[in-house]
Amino acid sequence: LIKGLAHITGGGVMGNMPRILPQGLAALFHKGSWDIPTIFKLIQKRGNIEETEMYRVFNMGIGMTIVCSPQQVTKLRAAFPLSSTFKASEILCDMFISLSIWYVKPQILPQQEP
Repeated sequence: LIKGLAHITGGGVMGNMPRILPQGLAALFHKGSWDIPTIFKLIQKRGNIEETEMYRVFNMGIGMTIVCSPQQVTKLRAAFPLSSTFKASEILCDMFISLSIWYVKPQILPQQEP
């Protein structure tokens, strides 16, 4: 079901996604497919930081990415509330085979009994 997971920390999406993708594959993120939290806009403005540098350094609101095949998207989305995921990217290679990357918004799960 899941082909890869990336915890987007220091180094941003650009620094973390390549770690989970085989050589020859790349993630293409569609700018505007998720809401950038206000804090990142404030950091950029107050620090006079270029947009490309912001994406290189910060996660810009994407804390975790999940890579799956297009055929598994329905099962994956069923595992999470519909409002907590969105398609942010595609995986591309020379043969134009694509996988989907879904972002999962942070959520607190109920504590399970032992």
